[in-house]
Amino acid sequence: MYSVGDIIYIYKEKNNSLFPCVVAEELVKKTLEGQETSYTVLLPDAEGTLANLSRLNVTTFSSLEEFNEHYLKESKKQAEKAITECSAIAEQKFAKYSKSKKENVVKKQETKKLVVQDENNVKINFDLSKLDEVGI
Repeated sequence: MYSVGDIIYIYKEKNNSLFPCVVAEELVKKTLEGQETSYTVLLPDAEGTLANLSRLNVTTFSSLEEFNEHYLKESKKQAEKAITECSAIAEQKFAKYSKSKKENVVKKQETKKLVVQDENNVKINFDLSKLDEVGI
């Protein structure tokens, strides 16, 4: 999957942060039951911490483009879910106040932007209007 020296990217959903790290070690364990591969990565902290990748509770990506596709897809799913839930609640609780359903339709914007900032104040800008272009 990875080779020693590869730069990979780890995403921690808990605090919505993305970090680069380097594969420092690849361990292949062969037993009668099969083969198991584990990786140790060098984290980008000041101490140069080495960590077992499987214990970090992160999602890994081989490239920033792969992360971008994943993040945009998940963001779109979450937005659609929130809109659906909100619309259902509004219809259920406030139907008598509704002037016209057309007023509640979410209008497409020319450019939709999403800015993600991690705990190190690194900002990633996403142009969500590109989702239609790539078919997401």
